[in-house]
Amino acid sequence: MALVAIRGGQFTQYLKKGYNIVRRYQRGEEPVYADDCFELLLCCKTEAQAKKKSKEFEGIIEIIKNKIDEPRTKSK
Repeated sequence: MALVAIRGGQFTQYLKKGYNIVRRYQRGEEPVYADDCFELLLCCKTEAQAKKKSKEFEGIIEIIKNKIDEPRTKSK
């Protein structure tokens, strides 16, 4: 089985609309988005779903919000 991990600088183009669950492979002592590698695990429509599903994975798991259309409030 192959592992597909993408470097942080190019990773945002692979994210789907919604809440993306990703695994971070940290390359240095401190997390640096541009240098670290990421593996896309799952995409959910809501934050609650993403938090629930992220408990199924091991390692350093993060939830990244991407291109969500925020509801507009009506102004008077």
